[in-house]
Amino acid sequence: MLEIVRRYGPIRIYQKWFYEKPAIQDRYSFTVYKQASSLIPYKGFIRKDFYTLHIHIDTKTIDELFKDFSKTNQTKIKRALKEEMFFSSSLDLFSFVDFFNTFARFKKLSPLSEKGLFFYGENILFTCITDKEGPIASHAYIMDREKLLVRLLYSATRVRNSNEADYISRSNRRLHWHDICYFKEQGFKIYDFGGLALKPGNKETEGIDFFKQSFGGKIVHQSHYESIPAFVLKKLFRKD
Repeated sequence: MLEIVRRYGPIRIYQKWFYEKPAIQDRYSFTVYKQASSLIPYKGFIRKDFYTLHIHIDTKTIDELFKDFSKTNQTKIKRALKEEMFFSSSLDLFSFVDFFNTFARFKKLSPLSEKGLFFYGENILFTCITDKEGPIASHAYIMDREKLLVRLLYSATRVRNSNEADYISRSNRRLHWHDICYFKEQGFKIYDFGGLALKPGNKETEGIDFFKQSFGGKIVHQSHYESIPAFVLKKLFRKD
């Protein structure tokens, strides 16, 4: 379980990740529970359904995990493994933010700030795969060392052109494979893909869901809970 304190001037917002259920006393504070196990409503909290994908990386060998991947993933990763790329992990949030924001501008996504990631402290880690031109893909993870769970938080790739699309696609898949192997070696038990939209008919989210599910794993139903004060504050200031 993780508790992250976000400060906005004099206001403190508490983010509690991977708890079983919200604590009653938190209904009076600015508290948000992310990915709680409970699926029932609690007085004083706004509950929202959340779905994600868990790969139990502790119960299978590396070869068994790879066999759970789709044939497309296996083929693309094997090809990428023959190409000259380099995997790395770091705590360098500044480099990740720069890389992500270039990607975000291209995809018309909301940018990240160093301050927003700084709140995670030692609980965040960045992985990257590079070639001679620089970063190809990079991922940000939050780590729950108590539950031995690692959760994908953000993902970005090099801004692609038509000639590089397949190269970047297989490089990103290779990075996910390196990530899974790395966190397994570090003793983590669960690799969380960071959410599934499960919205039939939405081509963009369907594509992202399909990509995540192509790595195997099991769909897990969880809850987000927001205390009433946190919910009102979010509406007023558009804070997450």
